[in-house]
Amino acid sequence: MFEHFGLNDEAKAIHRAIETTTANGTHSRDIGGTASTTEVTAAIIKHLLDN
Repeated sequence: MFEHFGLNDEAKAIHRAIETTTANGTHSRDIGGTASTTEVTAAIIKHLLDN
């Protein structure tokens, strides 16, 4: 969706944050993890703010 509005850099940053979060083992329960949706979201936001 971000790409649709021409926000390509922002889209890439979000994608990287999601990849980093899942690579670090933070997964929500619906895909076999133990983290809540709030915990996954917080981890993604942390990666966005750190970079």
